[in-house]
Amino acid sequence: MKKILQLNEKDVRRFFLDEASYCTLDLPEYFCFSGVLKAANDYLGKNQLLQVLNSCEKDNRPSDYEDVNYVLINNKKAKYKWRRIELIHPIFYVGIVNEITEEDNWRIVRKRFEDFNSDEKIICCSIPVADTHKGKIVLNWWNSFEQQSIANSIDYSYMATTDIENCYPSIYTHSVAWAIHTKPVAKDNQRNLSLLGNKLDKYIRDMHNGQTNGIPQGSILMDFIAEIVLGYADELLSQELKQAEITDYKIIRYRDDYRIFANDVSIIEEVIKHLAIVLMSLNMNLSAEKTHVSNEILLDSIKKDKLYRITHQIDDNQTLQKRLLCLYDLSIRFPNSGSVKRELAKVYNEVFCTLDKRPNSYEQLISIILEIMHRNPDTYPLCIGLLSEVFKYLKPEVVQEYVKRITQKFGKEPFSDYLEIWLQRTTLYHNRGYRYRCSLCQKVYEDTPIWNSSWLETTIDDSSIINEDIIANITPNLSKDEVNKYTIDYNE
Repeated sequence: MKKILQLNEKDVRRFFLDEASYCTLDLPEYFCFSGVLKAANDYLGKNQLLQVLNSCEKDNRPSDYEDVNYVLINNKKAKYKWRRIELIHPIFYVGIVNEITEEDNWRIVRKRFEDFNSDEKIICCSIPVADTHKGKIVLNWWNSFEQQSIANSIDYSYMATTDIENCYPSIYTHSVAWAIHTKPVAKDNQRNLSLLGNKLDKYIRDMHNGQTNGIPQGSILMDFIAEIVLGYADELLSQELKQAEITDYKIIRYRDDYRIFANDVSIIEEVIKHLAIVLMSLNMNLSAEKTHVSNEILLDSIKKDKLYRITHQIDDNQTLQKRLLCLYDLSIRFPNSGSVKRELAKVYNEVFCTLDKRPNSYEQLISIILEIMHRNPDTYPLCIGLLSEVFKYLKPEVVQEYVKRITQKFGKEPFSDYLEIWLQRTTLYHNRGYRYRCSLCQKVYEDTPIWNSSWLETTIDDSSIINEDIIANITPNLSKDEVNKYTIDYNE
């Protein structure tokens, strides 16, 4: 698959301005961002984002506000670990895309990645592919990360796995400039806004109330900016290891996940030490709880949930309730994992889509699905698909009563906006005005602003993010295509 670094500046600009690149969070299909991205592009015209920011009044700049971007907090596997997802203000997003994909800037960025990847002992597998299809992205991970790790068992006896703790929230915005121009050059020119890295640093800080820690998560664009910083870390690590005369090793990195290979445990530990030093110099830290050294390269190269699924296959001939209970058990062992989503997609396509009447023990089925959702927020789209196949055989008032009970159950947990977004999909057909607390939900039935645009001379019209044509043809249950786009083919 072609990587975006193989694209020219015009093609990569089109790729980043695709709404699927703008928002990687799974949302119901009536949320569309292409219109508001076009409006932002028209607003900017030939102006750089920097010109727009410089035209802001002194006491009314975006950095004065905390709500420039739309923020959605979602659970991240563990009960008390949350992930901050952001829909970047369209003016900032389009402005950053235009800046990076300016011809000279794109040449600079591509040259830096050549530098980052010059050491064949440190391989980055996570440069975004020029395709937003989730299946292609996962296939890229499988081919470049898992399969290469397995192949390394021929030459190495030990493998360490580790990752960066809270990677995106930890990235120091100044390090973007360091990565693009090198630290000495960036520090000598830290106030020079003709440098691409300094502009990106300023833009990220301005959309984040002036903070220097953290970049927004939730778009391929920001995944790419994170790769710039992480690629710089690879370059620094390569220099450190050469200076220490450590040669018998190999590293494969996918975003903030590292796999380190060697034939001696002491070398593994030395590499981890140097990696930790490099990351600390960039304001990042390795996760101690996720750092593990093993001599079982084959087994540890495969994700634990995948290995468990292969060796504990769910019996397709069981009753639907027993099958869901097995899936619930899998979801407790490996929350939010790809295996849970694959099995949900399988039972959805093979069983729920073939229902021609209300299933027996439907209340129990609903309860089990809700428990899977409760522990696995990433499965909301799939689980809502399952529920919608049951709900279509119930009266509208019964469905709304279930929605009320579900919101009460989940409302006890902090940050339930993502659940509300998907619950709204089940009530939209019968009652578009059903009230929700989430701003994105409110946008469906009233003109609620999503982004703070008070710092702009004129407001960006964001009404187009609701596709009225899709809503006009909405069905009580999610369509098969609608559900299956949130997972990859479970037969792969």
